[in-house]
Amino acid sequence: MQRELSLAATGLVLFDSDLSASNEREYIKWIAAQWHAGSISALVYIPSGDNLDNFEEVFALDLPIVVLDREIPEDFSSRPIDQVLADNSFGMRLVVEHLISIGITEVAYVAGPVSTEPGRVRNSAFERYWSQLGGGAISASFAGDFAFESGRDAGEAILRLSQSPDAVVAANDLMALAVIQVMMTAGRKVPEDVVVVGYDDIPLASWVYPSLTTVRQDVEEMARQAVSHVMRRMAGDTGRGGFRTPIEPELVRRRSSAR
Repeated sequence: MQRELSLAATGLVLFDSDLSASNEREYIKWIAAQWHAGSISALVYIPSGDNLDNFEEVFALDLPIVVLDREIPEDFSSRPIDQVLADNSFGMRLVVEHLISIGITEVAYVAGPVSTEPGRVRNSAFERYWSQLGGGAISASFAGDFAFESGRDAGEAILRLSQSPDAVVAANDLMALAVIQVMMTAGRKVPEDVVVVGYDDIPLASWVYPSLTTVRQDVEEMARQAVSHVMRRMAGDTGRGGFRTPIEPELVRRRSSAR
């Protein structure tokens, strides 16, 4: 986004809430003050979770807003807010189709946090498509929070199962990489003994061995689209209907599922 904005001689101030609703609320207060002082012109908002009070405060500012990588909660769906988001449901369909194509029949799933919209969508989509496309029931499911540690806990729990799954799917790459670490430390070979698939395609996914099969979100295109919406609004487009721009992901096949 910084690179795209620099082409229009516009700068970027970045705040990272670290998934904390309280941190996010403090940043919103700062943004409000700067907006009223005329120091900022627009906001690209990646919500930390489903805190409706934070959404209410942001949308009450009446400044140009683009919500990135999240769906707007139903409470605010009528607002003219532009959205740019990856199609997480389609991404999980790609994962399921790949697993079935390589003969996987028993799968364990490490879920994303239900407190986040991507977590909920990925969780429900994987379960739905695994059932619809012929996978049947999920052998075991474990709660995760997108952090490496929760993936490690899930991996250790998977080792204690009476019947080992053919594959483990994690709702993001960090948890999947933790599962690989646990499996290999315990003497399980990836992908020979167990296939592992992640989601996001972070740089580390292609650096480790075995490299991680995952779903790639086109972050570059998402950034371009978000900046395009920002610049359009800053140029005076006050159209009432918010634009919703979904970006289609792709499956990146690597060593961790090579069968």
